[in-house]
Amino acid sequence: MNSPTEAVQVYFEAWDSHDVDAILDSLTPDGTYSDPVGGKDLTG
Repeated sequence: MNSPTEAVQVYFEAWDSHDVDAILDSLTPDGTYSDPVGGKDLTG
């Protein structure tokens, strides 16, 4: 299991490399993504 810091690092590395599959792999199926600029939260 990754530490919170490692999990965030993996997510941002995937985001920065525009790797959609890696971005999705870094999230849990039951997680919620929240973007204060984008509006509503995304779950699942």
